[in-house]
Amino acid sequence: MTPLCNGIPGDLMTTVDIDPLGQASFACTAVVDSLLAVQIAKEVDQSEVEAGTAVTYTITLTNPNAITLTNVLVTDADVTGCSPALGDPITLPPAASQLYVCANQIISSTTVNTATVTADVTLLNVAAASAPEAPNSPVSTAAVPVTVNLMAQASTAVTVIVIRPRQITGSTCPLS
Repeated sequence: MTPLCNGIPGDLMTTVDIDPLGQASFACTAVVDSLLAVQIAKEVDQSEVEAGTAVTYTITLTNPNAITLTNVLVTDADVTGCSPALGDPITLPPAASQLYVCANQIISSTTVNTATVTADVTLLNVAAASAPEAPNSPVSTAAVPVTVNLMAQASTAVTVIVIRPRQITGSTCPLS
């Protein structure tokens, strides 16, 4: 079983040193499993089109974690005019999804289109210590926040195949 802290699987280690004067010093480290994830799916409304046809891509992000993802950023170099806009960081709560619609994307040749998402999560651990070896002396406690920045990343691709090239007529045929 993997321990969870703020919804993130991993182990947190707190080291407490108490000097002869009773002063405590704290060192905190985190070993976090790589189970943090962000899911991305991309669909296209038509997978086979004629050259010059407009298609609509739909990108869906999902946070399967029990912790909020911040600075969630979707990039896709081959699309424009998405709603909401790609490239604007968002916050994605646990189990939440975000839908992006990229309409009127003109396809001129067979295309493999990839969308990528990255996200950060900040894990905050507060450590407290006491000196159990000296049960009759006052308990020394203190809290130290430890912030661990993690990153989740995923990408997905769809292929649109041009099944019939655009017809060239006398008015659109380039001169030789």
